[in-house]
Amino acid sequence: MKKLSLFIIGFMILGVSACRKVTNEYYTTPNQTIYTTVAANSWVKSSNAGNETYSADIKFANTDIYQNGFDGVLVYLSYDGGTDNTNSTWEPIPQTYEGLSYSYIVTQQKITIQVQPSSGTGSFTNAPGAVRAKVVMILSDL
Repeated sequence: MKKLSLFIIGFMILGVSACRKVTNEYYTTPNQTIYTTVAANSWVKSSNAGNETYSADIKFANTDIYQNGFDGVLVYLSYDGGTDNTNSTWEPIPQTYEGLSYSYIVTQQKITIQVQPSSGTGSFTNAPGAVRAKVVMILSDL
C-alpha cells in the first residue's frame, strides 16, 4: 500500500509541476521601398527674400499604403547616375552635398524634395539635374 501511495503521490507531483513552454508571438510590419527618378525638368524654382529654392515632387501611387499621421518615411538620393538599385550609392537626406542643402517634406499624397544653397542665401549657378531617389516607407503597427 505504501508503494502504491508513493507511486500516486509521485505521479501527481510530476503531473502538477510539468513544465509549460511560454512562447511570445512577434509580428513584423513590413516596410515598403520605392525607387524612382526625379527628372531634371521636374525641378521648380522659387525665391523668397533672396533665398532660391528648387523643389520636386515624388507622388505616392494609389497602391502605396501610407498614413502620414502614423508611419515614417526615409528618403535617399543617388548621384552616381546608376540605374541598378543594388549597386548605387545612396545618400540619406536631409544632408548637404557639394554646397547644396537637401531636405524633404512629407504629406499624405507626395514627398517634396527641396534644394537650397547651404549658406541659406544666394542663388544657383545650375538647376539640380536628374537624380535617383529611394523612398522607404516604414509602416507603423498602431
